[in-house]
Amino acid sequence: GITYDQLVVSGNVTVGGALSPVSTNAGSIPNGSTFTVIRNDGAAAVTNTFAGLPQLALLTNGPLVWRVNYLGGNGNDVDLTLISGGASNTPPVLAAVSNRTLIAGQWLLITNTATDSDLPAQTLTFSLTVFPTGAVVNASNGVLSWRPALAQAPSTNPFTVRVTDNGTPNLSATTNFLVTVLPVATPIVTTAIVQTNRFRLTVAGDTGPDYTVQATTNIPGWTNTSNFQRRFYHVVPGP
Repeated sequence: GITYDQLVVSGNVTVGGALSPVSTNAGSIPNGSTFTVIRNDGAAAVTNTFAGLPQLALLTNGPLVWRVNYLGGNGNDVDLTLISGGASNTPPVLAAVSNRTLIAGQWLLITNTATDSDLPAQTLTFSLTVFPTGAVVNASNGVLSWRPALAQAPSTNPFTVRVTDNGTPNLSATTNFLVTVLPVATPIVTTAIVQTNRFRLTVAGDTGPDYTVQATTNIPGWTNTSNFQRRFYHVVPGP
């Protein structure tokens, strides 16, 4: 992080004379940074001003331009805010994501990755700006997850992922991709046997969806499986 000298005072603060801040590695200080150079722990307001620097005046110091505020902090601190000449915020870079195809009921999991060249390191936050119902992204790690329902197939769904830094001003980057959702194939009951007093069904179908076996004694009165003397079976995919 950035370190700086600070004068801490408890009581009356009177300023005067010339103000000439000295900065090392000035180019690494982000524009918009504020530094409390005099912290007044007392209740009295700061009296007087530095020479030629009334409240909110601009001070040019080499390539840096500062704004002086005698009402900083709790209203009686002296703050310097870097207006220009420092490090400009650069936007993050978000990796591209290729188009995807999956079957309804399968999980889509994508880890979005982003970098930012600013120092000190900034916090990056992920969000979705264009997305279908049910899709979410983790704001911290960029993991996007979506399990399309059967009702969402067939469809082609646009996604836009955004990553935003916490610099001044906030800058962002986006990436766009498409996800095609295919319908679930009709499941097939491949085996139905009775073995050791147990009735067993084997169902073949697409990997990913849920499958619910339903039974009835009177077609078409389907219900989830329970104890019947005679049953008809069919399989319902989901969600």
